[in-house]
Amino acid sequence: MEHQWAGLAGIGVRARPRLPEMAIPLWALFFSVGIADMLDGETSPARWRLPLMAKATVIKPAHKAIRTYYQTLQTYRDERVEHEGATETAFQQLLADTARPHGWTLLPKLKLQVKGKNIFPDGTLRDFFNLRRGFWEAKDTHDDLEVEISRKIEKRYPLNTTIFEGTGTGVLFQGGKERYRRNLTDPK
Repeated sequence: MEHQWAGLAGIGVRARPRLPEMAIPLWALFFSVGIADMLDGETSPARWRLPLMAKATVIKPAHKAIRTYYQTLQTYRDERVEHEGATETAFQQLLADTARPHGWTLLPKLKLQVKGKNIFPDGTLRDFFNLRRGFWEAKDTHDDLEVEISRKIEKRYPLNTTIFEGTGTGVLFQGGKERYRRNLTDPK
């Protein structure tokens, strides 16, 4: 695969050794170059870059976004605010802050059509190519998370990569199945 990257070096595309097995379709190169050119008006080939995939990272409890999340929840508790409209903002900010370094954007309440009906997940993560990478659905502290997840499944919410978050518990679905369930009250 090195030979594919060798030809691109002449136009300023840097090799991505962490993904050498990934074949890049020609249209993707032109699409990304065109978008980069449109976004900043830069026509120099040395500035063209092709973002491939978000790099996996481990976020530790001391990370600024994690600390801010717990501080915000504490502020809400101190003010006796427990409704979803408020508590969801803490997790929304956490998702947005941790997605941004990967080139992903969190879009709140974006309409999604499923089997002819409109649904509105609390958040949709999109990448550079405008592809949906995941969804987030928030519930408040008094909701029964199991019941709420069942309701969303009945409404055909996507379960390919979806986080259901109820301030105290987070549940991750991937590939239509529950993969992780975590206590969110303890930052460790």
